[in-house]
Amino acid sequence: MMPDLIEYRAAVAKDEAALAELWWSMQAEHHEYEPVWYADKGEEWCKASWCQHYRQLLQDEQNLVVVAVYAETPVGMIVAQFNSRPPIYTIDRVLTVDSTVVRPDFRRSGVFKGMLSVLEDRARAEGVKVMRLSVHHLNDRAVRAYARSGFVPETTSMIKWIE
Repeated sequence: MMPDLIEYRAAVAKDEAALAELWWSMQAEHHEYEPVWYADKGEEWCKASWCQHYRQLLQDEQNLVVVAVYAETPVGMIVAQFNSRPPIYTIDRVLTVDSTVVRPDFRRSGVFKGMLSVLEDRARAEGVKVMRLSVHHLNDRAVRAYARSGFVPETTSMIKWIE
């Protein structure tokens, strides 16, 4: 695989099936360390649910889905949304990254950084100066990738299970 042969662009409707495959691979990895959040409801059901969600993402201009394409096939994606904050904040708009996935055989080849660059360019064009994301503390690979790309810890997210 040659990094210079990868195209980075906004996702389109025809990417749906390939992105469902990428999303499924991400879910399967997450299920290994956090089965409560990432329940395995079966591959077919999960992919169909993703496709429905994906169609909704594409209809809202506040959403941005960036893909890395190699040989006409998406090999990575980042899903993000532009969010407004109350006017009491000095920074009133942020770009929030919801999910990131790169096909395993394309990891550590610059694909994530290429997709992130597209996101940053779009954020700059929209006047957004901050990108945010949450990453599970056990997802060491993602934590390292985000840190190498300039993300720094800001807050501690906590949960309490109510039984």
